[in-house]
Amino acid sequence: MKKIVSEKYETFNSQRKLEEKEAAEKEALNDLKEIEKEIKELLIDKSKSPKGIKN
Repeated sequence: MKKIVSEKYETFNSQRKLEEKEAAEKEALNDLKEIEKEIKELLIDKSKSPKGIKN
């Protein structure tokens, strides 16, 4: 009985850790998308300036 409870706890704990990892990855991806959007906006603003962007 003790072994069954231990295994169920380990399974539950592993599932919780996986869900936390997935949530952290999703949040990081959203942060990267937001940063990408801000960079694009800055590049557009810079391209509107008289000097523009030099490649």
